[in-house]
Amino acid sequence: MISKKKKSEDPSPLQQKICACGCGNEFQPKRADQIYLNSRHADYAYNNGKRKERYESEKLISKAIRLNDRIAEKFFKCSESLRPRVNLVLLKMEGFNVDAFTRVVQKEDHGQRFQLLHLYNFGFRIFTQENTKMIEIHQL
Repeated sequence: MISKKKKSEDPSPLQQKICACGCGNEFQPKRADQIYLNSRHADYAYNNGKRKERYESEKLISKAIRLNDRIAEKFFKCSESLRPRVNLVLLKMEGFNVDAFTRVVQKEDHGQRFQLLHLYNFGFRIFTQENTKMIEIHQL
């Protein structure tokens, strides 16, 4: 007599796995290389794992540049000058970071060459006036 398999036994040769997204669900894989329960779990793992780690440093830099741009706008609007000059200490007290900018552009004004550090809507240049570091704000 031929023995019959019980219906409750799983005919798959693959062992049950735990979903790699971190949900803890156990599932029966259809392929040997399947690590997620389904596509929703794979998307969740990508969006909250690899991509989040990869873009974390970019988010910090963008946040610093946006803050610099808002501070530059604040001082630009408060001034009556087209290119306000502000003490660097005052800007740093507001949270300004001189190392956060998008690009550097070489400019010339009245025969004097200088570097203009661009933010999103404003630019700035650092110079020394009577032993005090100052920043000149330019609207882009």
